[in-house]
Formats: sequence, C-alpha cells, structure tokens
Amino acid sequence: MKLRSVILWTIAVLASGSLAHAAQITIQFDELTTRPADNVTVGGVTFGFTVGGVPSLDATYNFALGMPGLAYASDPVLEGTTAGTLALVFAVPTSFLRLSGLLAGVDPLDPGFSVQLYDANLQSMGTIPVAVSPVVSLSEAQFTYNSTAIRRAELTFSSAAPRFAIDNVTYTVPDVPEPGTLWMILSGGLFIALGCARRRRR
Repeated sequence: MKLRSVILWTIAVLASGSLAHAAQITIQFDELTTRPADNVTVGGVTFGFTVGGVPSLDATYNFALGMPGLAYASDPVLEGTTAGTLALVFAVPTSFLRLSGLLAGVDPLDPGFSVQLYDANLQSMGTIPVAVSPVVSLSEAQFTYNSTAIRRAELTFSSAAPRFAIDNVTYTVPDVPEPGTLWMILSGGLFIALGCARRRRR
C-alpha cells in the first residue's frame, strides 16, 4: 500500500459516520430536586418560562402528577400555567427533538399546544401545531421533529386548559470521538505507511 493511499484511507475513516454519530439524550425531569423551571439548565438544555414576556415562577421542574397510565409521560414532569411560554434552548443545535405534552382536562384540542422552532442563528423556522387527545384524565400528545438543526424551541399552550406538563424531552448531539481514538487511528495509519516503506526498500 502506497503512503498516499494510507493517508487517503486515514482521512476517509476520520470522516466516516462510524466515528461521529449522534448521541441521544433524554431529560425525564427527575435529574434535579423540585424547583421553578425558569432558567434551569439540564443535559445541555436551558429552560425558560415567561408569562406575558416576563420571567415567571409558575412552572415547576420535577413536579409529581400522580397519574399513572399515560401514553407518553410519567412522573415527574415539568408543569406550569398555560398562560406562559416555555422555551428550550440547546447548547448545541439539534436536528432531532421529541417530547410529550399534556394539558389538564379531557377535551381533544387541535391545537393543544404549538411549537415554534428557531435555527442555529435563532431565525424563526415557523410554528408546528400539535393536537392532543384524552388519556386517563388528561389530554396528551407526542411531538417529534427530525430535520434542519434547531437551537431553540418555544411551546405555547391552548387557553382552553388551565395547566400544561411536558415530559421525556429527547434530542441528539454529535458524538465527537475522543482525542485518544483519533490518535490511535492516525498512529495506526503511520505504522502501516512505515511498514510499506520498509518493504519497498528491501
């Protein structure tokens, strides 16, 4: 194998998806003790909660619903007043987002909540409405997004319900190889090149 071929092989391996794939993170709202959700950062996501554009304490991280049998959520959750807006800001833009949304009451609502997405430059990409359906004594839906990378998502809720909750916020981040892994690949390519050069001399 020629030195040039070894170098090209090493570059190809480094660029391959086998080294850098997306790692999935799920926030279940049991990571911290119960507290106001505004300005809380967990797992690379910062939550912001405002009512009328003003930061509000009326949304709680690690809130116990005490309601088994839900389709997409389980205790604890992030719970608050539907009069507010809940923002999720990602430290690293993500191309995948999934979460479960709940509203108090058993009325099917379309939309029950809406998700406004912002790209990596915080430019609005539009709003996606989400319909909710009755489950147990709440209305629930699962929201999934899988497309252009986003840095921010804003959730607004139907005023037909007094309270909302979200759970199981799942998103992906690039899984970058550790420096040790890169060094092993590069040094392996170097040893192969040296071996080839020695063989050619002989």
